[in-house]
Amino acid sequence: MSNDKDFYQLCDDETVVFRPVSKTVYNKKRIIEELGVHPRNMALARALVGDASDNLPGIKSVGFKTIQRRLGFLASEKDYTIDELITYCENVDSKLKFHDNILEGQDTIAHNYKMMQLYSPMLSPQSKDFVKNAVENFEFNFNKIEIIKKMRDDGFGELNWKDLELHLNKIALDSQNS
Repeated sequence: MSNDKDFYQLCDDETVVFRPVSKTVYNKKRIIEELGVHPRNMALARALVGDASDNLPGIKSVGFKTIQRRLGFLASEKDYTIDELITYCENVDSKLKFHDNILEGQDTIAHNYKMMQLYSPMLSPQSKDFVKNAVENFEFNFNKIEIIKKMRDDGFGELNWKDLELHLNKIALDSQNS
């Protein structure tokens, strides 16, 4: 759940993104239909478009509609690289200002692309092991008192606590077994 479009790159056959502000669920198919870009190529497309919320400038005259028209191959499941994009723009038959802008903005694209990746290149191997261990060995538990405190703070009224407790214990048990 996020309003950040960077998370679209995580969508696949099993993963969706819910945008709470628009109350919209995005899956792989919807992203391809609406933006003309496969989630696997979303970081590359966003590197071209930029992201004002992250202070990442885009390439002049490049938006998702233009990408959809001029770089339709980004809708395919193949992972495209910046180098392949640049080679395409250098060799396209009918070169437009759009293609020239991309060629002139290679440094911007490379910087944006690096910033929009959701992998963890800056984590040391020890930190990655720590995170992996924490996730794999996470102990599921249900703290009824803490949940009641949080619900009271959030203004929840009377609830059937027994049903809630049974439901949360089932979630914890299911999580332990999977």
